Amino acid sequence: ICNTHTGKCFCTTKGIKGEECQLCEVENRYQGNPLKGTCYYTLLIDYQFTFSLSQEDDRYYTAINFVATPEEQNRDLDMFINASKNFNLNITWSTSFAAGTQAGEEIPVVSKNQVKEYKDSFSNEKFDFRNNPNITFFVYVSNFTWPIKIQIAFSSYRHS
Repeated sequence: ICNTHTGKCFCTTKGIKGEECQLCEVENRYQGNPLKGTCYYTLLIDYQFTFSLSQEDDRYYTAINFVATPEEQNRDLDMFINASKNFNLNITWSTSFAAGTQAGEEIPVVSKNQVKEYKDSFSNEKFDFRNNPNITFFVYVSNFTWPIKIQIAFSSYRHS
């Protein structure tokens, strides 16, 4: 989005920067390639993250993306996300992070419109974490308005 008076442009996805929105904020844990796809905030498993997009600088953001790679191969994975306002949610998975930079490599898990929260479980049985050691989950949060607070977590546990 560009300001018609000043010519200054703003990236609409959190974690993307640069004059032409061509870079990821690697210094803030974002990885990827916006020229071939997008940037993802790298989530740690078993931690909850809170994103408060409330600063004036945040007002142009309508999307934020996350990536999670489970470390433990024989555990199930839970995820939850909630926000102070409605958002659209897409979750996909792939056998490696590289997929996030190549169209068509990701397999859809869920797609929801205008939700405030979502919970899911990804079983070791279904996703075969052991034989997919680099399995990666991509979470796309979009179509929200400023200001917004988003909480997200992936947690792993042994299946009893």
